[in-house]
Amino acid sequence: MIGKCARWPGRKVAVFVDGCFWHGCHCKYLPRTNTEFWRDKIETNKRRDRRVSQALRRDGWTVIRVKECAVRKPSTLTRIAKAFRDAGVRGNAIRDTQGHDVPRVAGTAGGA
Repeated sequence: MIGKCARWPGRKVAVFVDGCFWHGCHCKYLPRTNTEFWRDKIETNKRRDRRVSQALRRDGWTVIRVKECAVRKPSTLTRIAKAFRDAGVRGNAIRDTQGHDVPRVAGTAGGA
């Protein structure tokens, strides 16, 4: 799911999972060779991320961006579950873009 977006147009919720290296996460380091190229590339990615997120928010979307290293953290899953609750999604109504149920998260509404 790295570098992917799951979106629910009917609920105006978009969840982006950004690859840590490509999006400048603190858990990754720049290569020692061609450092200026990589720094510019990653900064360009981050600017694009901000532009896309801002445009979606202006259109009324809830946008969540998650780095790949944080995908399985309970706080991340809680944030995503809250976005769905705020969008009016209840229980098993949470499905991904292919129609599969999104797993419930322990400690959130509808979770175990």
